[in-house]
Amino acid sequence: MVRTIHCVGDSHVHVFSGTNFLYPIWPAKTVNKIPSFKTYFTGPSLAYNLYKESAKSHDREILFKILEKIDKKDLVLLSFGELDCRMIYLMKHVSHQNESIEKMIDDVLERYFSAITEIKNMGYEVILLGSSPLIVSRFSGREKYPDDADDREINRLKKEFNEKLLEEAKNRNIRVLSILNELLNPNDDTKQQYFLDGAHLSQSAMPMIVKKLQTMLPFSEFLLFRNALLKKFPRKVQAFLFFVISWIKHFWFKSQNKIRWELLRFKKFLKHLFGEKIYRQIKSAFKTNQ
Repeated sequence: MVRTIHCVGDSHVHVFSGTNFLYPIWPAKTVNKIPSFKTYFTGPSLAYNLYKESAKSHDREILFKILEKIDKKDLVLLSFGELDCRMIYLMKHVSHQNESIEKMIDDVLERYFSAITEIKNMGYEVILLGSSPLIVSRFSGREKYPDDADDREINRLKKEFNEKLLEEAKNRNIRVLSILNELLNPNDDTKQQYFLDGAHLSQSAMPMIVKKLQTMLPFSEFLLFRNALLKKFPRKVQAFLFFVISWIKHFWFKSQNKIRWELLRFKKFLKHLFGEKIYRQIKSAFKTNQ
C-alpha cells in the first residue's frame, strides 16, 4: 500500500525533502524529490508551545492549518522536540535553572503529548521523530553556548529525552522514528558524516531513515524515485541506488561548500592586498566584462 508521509515541524523535516537545502517557512513551497515524503516547515517550533495557542508563538496555529490540508488516509510525521532539548541545556548551563533536566523534559513531553492526543483524536495516524544529535563546534548558534559546551553532554540529554518520548509513545500506541543511537559514536560524540552543519541531517542519513521506516511500516510501499526507469528496478536494486545517490548528494553539497569557502577566502585576500576601494573597482570591471 502506497501512503504519503507528511513531515511537519521544525527544520529537521528538511532531510525528508530529498535535498540538502533548508526551505522557507510554510506556506512557502518546498521541493520534494522523494515521492513518499512531503515536507512542511513550521519554523523554529517548540514542542512545548503546541499545547495551546499563544500570542507569543504561532507554532500550534501553523501546525493545525497544515493538518487541515492533509488527507487522513496518509501518515503524519511530527518533528518537534530537538529545539526544546537545546533550550533545556541552555536553561541548565547558561541560566542555571534549579529545576532538574528530568523535570524539564517531563514538562515538555506532557504538553507535547497533549497536542499529539488531540491530533490523533482528529483521525490522523501519527509518527514522532526523535531528537537528533548536535555538533556544537559547527553550530551556527555556537555563541549562545558555554565555552566548555560538549557534544557528548548535549547528546546524552537528547538520549534521555528520546527514551522518555519512546516510553510515553509506547503507552499510547504511537510509533517513534529515532536514529539517534545510529548517529553517535560509542563515547556519544556525533558522527559528522551524516550532517550538513552542526544541527541538520544530510541526505547521507536518508537510507538509514528509510530502512527504519520500512521496518516500522512493513505493509507500506515506499516510492524512492520519480524517474520511470529507476522505478522499474527490483526493490533491492532501488535501495542500493538510493543509498549511492544519497551519498553523492552529500559529497556534492560538501564540495560546493568548500568551493564557496575558498572563494570567500580569496575575496578577503584581494581586499587585504589592494584595499576595499580598488577591490570594488576590480569586481565592477570583472562583472562588466562577463
